[in-house]
Amino acid sequence: AEAPSQKDFAIRFSQIKLTKEVLKWIKSSDEKYKSFFIRRIGQLAAGNRSRILKKSLTGCKMAIYESYLEQKSGQRILWTEFRENDARGILIWFVAKHKSVSRLIRLIDEAESRTNRRRLTPASCLFE
Repeated sequence: AEAPSQKDFAIRFSQIKLTKEVLKWIKSSDEKYKSFFIRRIGQLAAGNRSRILKKSLTGCKMAIYESYLEQKSGQRILWTEFRENDARGILIWFVAKHKSVSRLIRLIDEAESRTNRRRLTPASCLFE
């Protein structure tokens, strides 16, 4: 089988939306963490949903999930699923340390009602 091209990744990643907080995290992160992030969202875009990739969080009004960025750093990717027209996708809200997760899920719950007004960026921008 042929390895997926950069264009194939960009198409798959267009199903994933990033908040401005995630874009800011990407800009300030070192290359090692950026590569962990791209690998994880690639797995999510491909439909993989192991426990490491999709752990349901409790204590929230809506379904919010976390993915481990990688085991040792303690950082988590916080995300929700969405529908846009006939397409399904993933909205990545934050990449954060484990100790911040409780506070951030409250922010996600509060912000969910305003999502339609948020400016979201397709993850395919990582390949432009």
